Formats: sequence, structure tokens, C-alpha cells
Amino acid sequence: RAMRLEALAFLSQYHCLIIDETHHSPADTFEAVMKSCDNAYYRYGFSATPFKGEEQETLLNVMAWTGPVVSYLSLSRGIDTGRLVPTDIFMVPYRRPIVPKEEVPINYKEEVERLLVHCPERNEVILQIAKRVRLAGPTIVLVERIEHGEYLALTLNSAFVHGGLPARERTAHWDAFRDGKTDLLVVSKIGDEGLDLPNVKFLILAAGGKASHRQVQRIGRGMRSSEGKDHVTVFDFIDVSGQHLPAHYRRRRRTYEKERAYS
Repeated sequence: RAMRLEALAFLSQYHCLIIDETHHSPADTFEAVMKSCDNAYYRYGFSATPFKGEEQETLLNVMAWTGPVVSYLSLSRGIDTGRLVPTDIFMVPYRRPIVPKEEVPINYKEEVERLLVHCPERNEVILQIAKRVRLAGPTIVLVERIEHGEYLALTLNSAFVHGGLPARERTAHWDAFRDGKTDLLVVSKIGDEGLDLPNVKFLILAAGGKASHRQVQRIGRGMRSSEGKDHVTVFDFIDVSGQHLPAHYRRRRRTYEKERAYS
């Protein structure tokens, strides 16, 4: 109880809150902190996570903790103001994998394992692209599954940055990339939020998936403007095998086609 009272006293002394990644405000721990900052009259919330179709206040849950959304920057507006750079997206085909009848995936998890993470045809195209474009500029390969990232990083002789690494080691990899000492990193989904590598020129989206807001968020990692950078090039893949992956590919493609910041 004494520790709780001490924490409440600590939080109540502040008169201004600056809330990063405020879309996490529905989390219980986030809510507990916001309730305890009862003397914070000035509250500013920021988020670079795209809306998923909800009302802005609904997604951010800000009416209780901050107030209504007062400013929204679209991707196109970000390009117009020089904060972001245009994006070229290439949808890359690859040879359809041959799956013996007795090895056809029976559920979504098996499908991802067989036809995405451990698919030789798909991985070979990813590796060939990565080997070529890293010679032309800083490159990030984004994955979701740890085993996928480990395989690609090992084959590319690259570091694999994921949540299991100590924070100090992750920071060292980020710094090396920003400083030009590393030309390629394989990154897990920890790169979806808070990753600031504005010098990246090539993004390889190896993870698949269907969530449009997550794809926009991932591409946004590479759209940040930096000196000598006038665009970012993104590679995604045309998945045509399985029951689920083709539908996911088509959804990603529709997302790209609807955003005028992409070409």
C-alpha cells in the first residue's frame, strides 16, 4: 500500500502529459496511469498508427484521457509538406510451390508455415531481391515469424533484430544502420511501431498478412524523409497458393491501390 501511495503521489505532481503511441490507451496499464495523473491539465497524444475504419476518437480512446482529435496528417499531406517521401510498390510474383497431396496444409497455421515461412520458392525471391537492393541503399526485411527471420538473416549474413534481443543490442543495430555501417537488417514485428530509421530506401515485406493498417504502418517506417532521399521502394509478394494467402494478398493490393501516396 505504501508503494502504491508513493506512485500516486509521483504521478499526481505532473501538470502536462505527452503520450506517445496513444492508440494503446485502451490497455489496462495505460488506463491506470492516466487515471492517476489527475493534475495533468495539458495532455497531448500522438500516434502514427493508421485508423482501421473507426472514428478517430473511438480508435484512440482519447475523449476520456486527452480530448478530441485536433490534427490529422494524411500520407499524401505528409509528402506535400516534405515530412514523407513517395512510395513505389512492386508486387513480385514467384514460382508456385508444388505441394504433394498428402502435405497440403489443413489449417491457416500450417498454411503460413508451409507456403510462406518455409516456402523455398518465395524465400528465394526474397533473398535475391535483398542481395541486389542492399547494394543500392539501406534495406530492411520485415518478417513476423521468428524462424522466418532467423533463416533469412542467416542466409543474408545479416543481423536479425527481434524482441528477444537485449535492448542494448537492438539499439546497437539501429545505430549501425543509421550510421551506414550496416546496409541490411532483418526485423521482426517490433519494427511495426516506434522504429525510426529514416535513411531506409528499400523495404521488403516478407511477412504477408491481411491487416491494411499494419501494412500502411510498416510502409510508413520507410516513408520518413531524410537527406538525399526522394522516395522509398517497397516489395511485396503475389501469394497464389493455399486457401487464405491469396485472399490476404488481394486485400494488401487493394490497400496499396487506394492510397494515392503509393505508386
